[in-house]
Amino acid sequence: MVKKLFVPVILALVAALALSQVAFASSKTNMSILHINGSIYSVDLTTSTIRVDTSAGKRTVHLDENTTYRGIASSLADLTPWMVVKVTAKLLPNGDFLGVTVNAIKIEVVSTIEGRVTALTPKTFTILGTDGSVYTFQVKAKTSFSGYAVKRLSQVHPGMRVMVAYTDMSNGNRRALNVTVLGFK
Repeated sequence: MVKKLFVPVILALVAALALSQVAFASSKTNMSILHINGSIYSVDLTTSTIRVDTSAGKRTVHLDENTTYRGIASSLADLTPWMVVKVTAKLLPNGDFLGVTVNAIKIEVVSTIEGRVTALTPKTFTILGTDGSVYTFQVKAKTSFSGYAVKRLSQVHPGMRVMVAYTDMSNGNRRALNVTVLGFK
């Protein structure tokens, strides 16, 4: 009689223990895994973060000692703006992204030029470079603006002194990646 009662009790305890382990494991792995693909907008070594410019907007990704690096970067210090990356990240309960793997694929070829804005359209602007040449740049949704609280092309005015980071397109046009306003007339 004891054996008949003992076996079901043991089986019930084993089943309860197994279910509690499954529940514990699922609560630990309940964090969402996301893929964040784009080009690096900025790197902050102090806070161990990168801002990645994606088709859905800019995403800040926190990196820690457990982050794995692949491709052309082997550490946070190797990451640079305009580097194209594929990041596998965890979405933490507080809404932050924690990078698990950063695969740095390539560096977008970037040039910079300084000059004064001479003309604007809704999607382009022209500057007279410090070298005396005239440069026209296309502005896309991913173009970022900084300096003097300028956040978009409509806030740029003729006469502003700017530094433009750009890439040459295959069609011969120049695409502005970042426009930093350095001053006014």
